[in-house]
Amino acid sequence: MKRSTLCLVLLALSSSTVSASGHDATAPCKLPDPPATEMVVCSDPIEDSLAKLGGGTFFGQVIIPENTTQYTEAVKQYGSVTYFDRSKPSFVAVIQTESDVQAAVRYAKQCTYGVAIRSGGHSYLAVSSCNSDDSPCMQIDVGEMKKLDVDTTTNQIIAGPGNRLDNLADKLHEHGLFMPTGECAKVGVGGHMQTGGFGLWTRHFGTFLESVSGFRIVLADGSVQDVQTPSDSTSRLNDDLFYAVLGGASGSWGVVTEITLNAVKDDAYFSAFWQVQLVWNADGAENMFRKWAQVAAAHEQDARWSTHWTVVGAQPAMGVNYIELEASWVAPLAQAGDYDPSFFQDIFDACTNCAVLKRVNVTEAMSASLANRYLCCRDGPEFPAPFRYYEKSFQQASQFPDGDKTAAIVSKIDTFLPNENSTFLFVFQLTTAFKPRDGATRALPFPGDKIGIVCDFFFPDPRMAPIFKEWKADFTAVAVENLGEDHQTFWGAYDDPDLATMWAQFYESEDKYETLKDIKACVDPENLFTHLMSMPVGEVAEREFKDAPSAASARAISAWTSVAPFLLWFGSLQLRR
Repeated sequence: MKRSTLCLVLLALSSSTVSASGHDATAPCKLPDPPATEMVVCSDPIEDSLAKLGGGTFFGQVIIPENTTQYTEAVKQYGSVTYFDRSKPSFVAVIQTESDVQAAVRYAKQCTYGVAIRSGGHSYLAVSSCNSDDSPCMQIDVGEMKKLDVDTTTNQIIAGPGNRLDNLADKLHEHGLFMPTGECAKVGVGGHMQTGGFGLWTRHFGTFLESVSGFRIVLADGSVQDVQTPSDSTSRLNDDLFYAVLGGASGSWGVVTEITLNAVKDDAYFSAFWQVQLVWNADGAENMFRKWAQVAAAHEQDARWSTHWTVVGAQPAMGVNYIELEASWVAPLAQAGDYDPSFFQDIFDACTNCAVLKRVNVTEAMSASLANRYLCCRDGPEFPAPFRYYEKSFQQASQFPDGDKTAAIVSKIDTFLPNENSTFLFVFQLTTAFKPRDGATRALPFPGDKIGIVCDFFFPDPRMAPIFKEWKADFTAVAVENLGEDHQTFWGAYDDPDLATMWAQFYESEDKYETLKDIKACVDPENLFTHLMSMPVGEVAEREFKDAPSAASARAISAWTSVAPFLLWFGSLQLRR
């Protein structure tokens, strides 16, 4: 290295609290001043106040508890029957437009209501609503914001947060486009884009939120930010919001009103889809899982295959327990000749003495497989009446388990499957639909994880809950022992998690957690957007977003600062040579 070059490098490192653009990484955090807004009297009728704050018109609807039937339907969530006390907001603001959102947020800020946000109501923890018994709170419902525009020239979709995955999948299929999503048809896009969106095709293309290239969001001060993929020309505020909203802690940052999604063309890829359902046979299932573990280990680095296992204990409702394996093999058209059906056939054949209930083996457009075969429960909830109550467990890990470890998990499942006299349903899922992700621009945790396990227990009587909690604890111990890790995610969170004490299970590093707390302190210092799993407010001073580097960048700069003295010493030795 030339001496002049080394001097420049050392000078840069010795002053590394300043970014490449000259921004001070230690500068205080402060949002740009919001536009002036009307003031309201909080005792006035809510709709009148919302209209005043919305420039004269509120296009949505206010639903109060006295509107019994409407209110009951409006606050309903996936987790309401189990966590019924989390679905009691002071009122619900059903939104039609972005100006409605701004009005609702300004009203909440002026009249000291906490805010929960609902797009599809699929929260297992029931945190897309709130409990006004604890403190006054409002539920902002964006489920009616269903704009869905497709540009086949750019392969981009502009989607409102109220779209459900099934109507998004249908629109994609209509235009010969595809993007990876989860499997539950009625999940709202607004929540899905903040929590990941894991499904069969994630191993090929990444999570749903990695298809997001931009979004519009209303912040706690009522301002609207048009957030784009970070670049050299984007601001600190833009980059921090992009990072935090996409995987940080859903519902903590503001109300997303519009999402820009990048799709791929169906006809650019070869795609095979398999789906096999077999009557449950413990020995056969164990053989299948052992074979799968061997195949997964041998082809771990090949992202063209993916599998999604489901074990359904449905004997009380359907007369049978069964195991299902969905599998996909996807590659650019030029690699179509590499496809070998025996890759999956060998796994299916390992289930000896297993009666076949269903078998699908097709090569077709990915969007057709997503819309017509993969999405679950288009016509209603995932669990039928009277199995209304549920318990859940979830684990995620960075390594595929070997055959012996999968056998231990299968054995534990077998001990709990229902018989003809049982009064519960049980669903186990194991997915390899994970692709190593770039964690630099999106905060979605554990970017290196490769496997996830979910267990759901559905039952008719809440008094049965202790039985399932006990089994869940036993199964979790077996799963963690055999996976070696117990990573959690926001979409799979259950029971009563406390992010402040459990952050290490939800984030791979304290640095990421502290970065997100810093961003929360900047964009929502009064903690307007709050729920059981929302991001705590960090302790940072005021800082100008428009002139400072992102919080993530600032932490990276700080790391360089810690090694700068050593590099200066080393450089001085080199200069003497």
